[in-house]
Amino acid sequence: MKKFNLHFSIKVLGSKYRELLNILETEQQSELPSGCISRTIYQSIENLNSLSYLERWEDLDLLKKSMEGDRYEYVVGAIKNLSQDWSIEVFEQIEINKFQKIV
Repeated sequence: MKKFNLHFSIKVLGSKYRELLNILETEQQSELPSGCISRTIYQSIENLNSLSYLERWEDLDLLKKSMEGDRYEYVVGAIKNLSQDWSIEVFEQIEINKFQKIV
């Protein structure tokens, strides 16, 4: 079964780092929406102002539906307002043997 990752890459303004991290940690610890398997926050070891926020999903349609809700608007709004730069991507998990056939 395919899995999907919603990945935010975030460069935080130094003075806003703790505020954004608090918001992401609160979101990480809140109840998972239907279809969401996990939420994880990563910090770069090379640039302490760079964060990754990752949600792992079991269903792409549920992921897309979650992106239409208030929770998503709140998280994206916080990232937009408190970061210097950010991007968002959705990744599909693939198996290596299937990937090799594609390439």
